[in-house]
Amino acid sequence: LNEKAYEPEMLAIGPYHHGKEQLLAFEEHKTRYLKKLLERTRIPLSDYVMAMRALEERARKCYGGSTSLNRDEFVQMMLLDGCFIVEVIRKFRLKHLREDDDPNFKLGWMLPSIARDMILLENQLPYFVIWKLFMMTDMPSDSRNENFLVMILRFFNGILPGKGCRRDIVYQVDVYPINEIKHLAHLIHENWLPSPAGVEAYRNNATNDSYWSFIGSATEIQEAGIHFRKVEVLKDDSLFDIKFENGVMKMPSLEIGDATETILQNL
Repeated sequence: LNEKAYEPEMLAIGPYHHGKEQLLAFEEHKTRYLKKLLERTRIPLSDYVMAMRALEERARKCYGGSTSLNRDEFVQMMLLDGCFIVEVIRKFRLKHLREDDDPNFKLGWMLPSIARDMILLENQLPYFVIWKLFMMTDMPSDSRNENFLVMILRFFNGILPGKGCRRDIVYQVDVYPINEIKHLAHLIHENWLPSPAGVEAYRNNATNDSYWSFIGSATEIQEAGIHFRKVEVLKDDSLFDIKFENGVMKMPSLEIGDATETILQNL
């Protein structure tokens, strides 16, 4: 495995990479987002601090091993990181909230790099922290009749191979098990799945004695007389919907980009 695929390039989220010298420059973006959030919501900073203090002990237990951050430092990290996550996702969907001089949206390479770092397994905040901050900062004027889970999936779709995450499950916000979401990477993993039709087809073809096994390489399969055909991934399809019909393996194409290895290793 490529160990660098687990390391953030721009921003630290959570305690594992907090304070690393090469990531410190991005901290000013977090501070700026928090200041703008305070101006917009007019909620005292002390309210946010108290909310994070109430979650601090529970949040610490989500990380394996010890952390060098004391209580105040840990609470500050939760607040800055959590507010940045909420705000960058919110501003991605609600353009009227963006500042004209915000480099995160003016420079085309910034958002994909931010999303790449936010999907890393070792660069996460517990989802209950993010959810608390979203609920505290959700203003009626911000609403677009779209739940936060869908906002998150839309934010990450740009860097995921294929059509990205399915959103049919999270649209059912009343029944989606929000309390079971561990962090953003977990949410993406759970929703970057085969389509319902693909899952049903597998179940129908499976037998009681079915088992997982490795198949041969593409060269070996082709030499055995199997043909490959690329198919387009439609809106309700998935990158994982691979079909074998009449000696033809029908597969969606996979575009390989700079972040593909990182995404696949972390999900």
